[in-house]
Amino acid sequence: MITYEYNMKEPYLWRRANRAHATTDKAPIILRIEIIGYERAEFATGVTATTSEWNQDTQRLQVGRGASKEEQLLVRSYNNKLIDWIRKSEQVYDSLKSQGHDPTPAEIREVLRGSGSRTQKKQTLLDCLELLYTHLSDKERQPSTLTNARLVIGFVKEYLAVLRKPNLPAVQVDRKWCRALERWCIARPMTGASIRKYISFIIRAVNMAIDEGWLKDNKLAGYRYVSELESAEKRYLTQDELNKLRVFCFTTDTKNQTLDQVRDLFVFCCYTGLSFVDYVRFARTPDTFLSSVPNKAGQPVQGIGMSRQKIQYLGKGFWVPLFPVSKELLFTKYARQLPIYESSYVNENLKHIARLVDLSLLDLSHKDARSTFAQMMRDQFGLKLAAEMAGHTEAMANARYSSASPQYIIEQLSILGAPLTHN
Repeated sequence: MITYEYNMKEPYLWRRANRAHATTDKAPIILRIEIIGYERAEFATGVTATTSEWNQDTQRLQVGRGASKEEQLLVRSYNNKLIDWIRKSEQVYDSLKSQGHDPTPAEIREVLRGSGSRTQKKQTLLDCLELLYTHLSDKERQPSTLTNARLVIGFVKEYLAVLRKPNLPAVQVDRKWCRALERWCIARPMTGASIRKYISFIIRAVNMAIDEGWLKDNKLAGYRYVSELESAEKRYLTQDELNKLRVFCFTTDTKNQTLDQVRDLFVFCCYTGLSFVDYVRFARTPDTFLSSVPNKAGQPVQGIGMSRQKIQYLGKGFWVPLFPVSKELLFTKYARQLPIYESSYVNENLKHIARLVDLSLLDLSHKDARSTFAQMMRDQFGLKLAAEMAGHTEAMANARYSSASPQYIIEQLSILGAPLTHN
């Protein structure tokens, strides 16, 4: 018999569509835990599903038409797993309430993760970092993201060993501590980008610890590591090389048909500035991102509008018109069904294409398409407009993607009437 007030809402399962894999469309199924009077918490069940596999009405996976017996059994086992997580969350709530404790959704999530209720323990900085790592794992982030996170944790362990404080309480992580960490990094020496990455990870871990109720005060509020954005090598194809690539004829066997599609994928991004992950998003559902904007004459100009996947959390979008080359590929050659391949496969084939076409970048990769777009647009329309169409700042454009070409400098000086000498 229940002898306490039951304030837990019915656990809710949902598919986190914004975490869907760019190629497979698999997204994690999340268990939402809500208790009246507390901030809700979410728990990754370990089950993933595509849009067609998930039935939000029943909150269960559904069997597709023509599914084999083995596939039906697999779906059933996943649904049993989901039911089990719901049952466990309710059991944890009941257990803690019967002990006279008022559990929060975050505490229940910790028990489900196998960590137990930690709110009464003194949390260390490493506890906070591991919490963030677990959070990233639950969200099924890319292996490279998890590898980088593990490197940061290892780096912090090394620094704490130097301080002889391996169990440094998280409450002691403040601005002064972070500045000391910066000075230690600079003395090693380390690049500004690496230091920024480590500091940012620590700040995220502290913020998550506050959300979980582990810490009360944010002693790093407003803290930011500031350094000059380091310049990178600007890699791009010239307009002549891009034209040469566009008209190059591959033979008609299957392998070279693939090369033709990979080349078109690359060229499309050279004229739109899309990163690989944003290209895949667009290629899957182009109508979602296509829009028309009237020009001064009232004629509709078609283009692509979206927020870059990499910086969606900033809520900043961009819009780039469909230039003739990209428009011809999208509507004429591929009838709105642009080719999609894994990024590693695309980069492997681009290197082969670069050798066949005899391009200057023999180690050509998809990243070079975005740089080619940035440089081409900058030469023709200026830095500000090029940066706007690519969805990044002018500072980022200067540091990472493009530079003012001598031809552009001469053209602008000529327009301004500067006295130029000639051979």
